[in-house]
Amino acid sequence: MLKNLCLSVAFMVLPFSTLIPSDRTIVIQSSLEHISQQISAIMLEVKVGLILKNRTEKHFQELLQDTYESTKNRCWVVLATILLSDEFSSTIEQVTTEQARLIVDENISFDDIIIDPSAFPLEQKIKTELSNASFDEQTEQLFNIFYVAYAITRGSRLLIEKLEVKKSELAAELENIQRENQAALV
Repeated sequence: MLKNLCLSVAFMVLPFSTLIPSDRTIVIQSSLEHISQQISAIMLEVKVGLILKNRTEKHFQELLQDTYESTKNRCWVVLATILLSDEFSSTIEQVTTEQARLIVDENISFDDIIIDPSAFPLEQKIKTELSNASFDEQTEQLFNIFYVAYAITRGSRLLIEKLEVKKSELAAELENIQRENQAALV
């Protein structure tokens, strides 16, 4: 009788044990949530960066008045040289790949990631182009505003794309695990 009771309980509990998420399922769900939170943090940084850029640009418009447009055009000529360079493309690619790795694999928050710009050839490219342009202090400040806004926007967009790809991969893996669990119940 006791043997039959234990066997009955075991058969009743068996389906419930397959409904308990596996360690991998929990890790994937946690990763998906973390990635979503980091995408929101990245989007917030872009928004704040663009607000600051607009306010600062407005300040320079008032400060430079009649010379603003020509100064802005000079900045964009130098900026275009940098943005179209191999140094910019490779640096953005390398930095966003590392950021994505840290966010996904190491569960680090976007705001906690610090990347040393001197480790990339882009920093020297910017220094060289600014030196060649011989900007005065105000013009260089305006250039920096445009550069930082563009770099943040472009880098953030690329990082979000990489994180979305990883989210899709994890979601597909989670779906496969859940499908396998459902098949085991049948």
